[in-house]
Amino acid sequence: MHRKKFIAANWKMHELPVGCCSKHSPFLSKPTVDVVVFPSYMHIATTISHGLVTGAQCGRAEPQGAFTGDVNMNMLSHAKVTYVRSDEHTS
Repeated sequence: MHRKKFIAANWKMHELPVGCCSKHSPFLSKPTVDVVVFPSYMHIATTISHGLVTGAQCGRAEPQGAFTGDVNMNMLSHAKVTYVRSDEHTS
């Protein structure tokens, strides 16, 4: 059985790579490979609007609260994020 390749590009806190949102972006999925980009939260709307499959680097399970700088899963869902890593915090 041949499995389709999966590439995840986590851009951490860097700016978007040059050409990532172009018509011929190397970050677009292809028939033999699925590509998901994980930009900073500030660039999620841009990558989605250019047709890139987009994930969030981190998501908070709580629906609201005093979690400075965190983004909850509902917010990410409304932004049309496809993938996210849940950030489980323990006391």
